Amino acid sequence: MDQIEKTHKLELVNRKVLTISGVTEVVSSQDNIVSVKTNISAMQINGKGLRIGNLDLEKGLLTIEGTICAIKYSGPAEKKTLFSRIFK
Repeated sequence: MDQIEKTHKLELVNRKVLTISGVTEVVSSQDNIVSVKTNISAMQINGKGLRIGNLDLEKGLLTIEGTICAIKYSGPAEKKTLFSRIFK
């Protein structure tokens, strides 16, 4: 059985096809917004005519087709080191 991709990668081709690895869940999908959770944080894809072309949660892969206008992450992007937490 395949495992979810441990790395998180994005590939955007001509703003029309977005492939995302490391996807753990598709939270919602509408014509102008797709919300997903990845292995590092939640993310939101905004655009026009968005639709899910391919979804394989066992491998952690998602392909979104349409016109991609914006990609936004929410939540922690990186793990903080001990020094960065002490010296805010």
